[in-house]
Amino acid sequence: MATVTYTITNALQGYNTWFGTIEVGNLSDVVSSSIPSAITAGGGAVTFTPNSFRYYPDTDGNGNEYVTWRTYSGTSQYPDSGYSLDIWSTGLFNDINSGGTWNTLIGSGGYLLTGNKYTLLYKYDAPQGPYAIYHGQSGVITFT
Repeated sequence: MATVTYTITNALQGYNTWFGTIEVGNLSDVVSSSIPSAITAGGGAVTFTPNSFRYYPDTDGNGNEYVTWRTYSGTSQYPDSGYSLDIWSTGLFNDINSGGTWNTLIGSGGYLLTGNKYTLLYKYDAPQGPYAIYHGQSGVITFT
């Protein structure tokens, strides 16, 4: 087991800085085919166990690709229950989509986040309805 820390900095709209951890089997595992055993945010304020990973390409020509780890195991792009960590980043999407490992992400130096979408930790079945617990636009995500 290995712990990968992700840190989002210089985000606009929402949280300027937030961070968490991703528990993975091995840093040499291919990201798209290795489901983490746990994801945290806010220093452990939120913890969830994902059971799926998905990545979605740009569909409208605006360069809005994202990757997501979820507790929702259905095939819909829009879950109706559980948690997800959605990261909107073309560079991260490209590295993962081309077979990148956790070491690839750590060695990247960071990825720019999309400026017109929210990178977020989402709770879909909160009492008040779907809720972004942590969120921000733009900025950079680094993995260590």
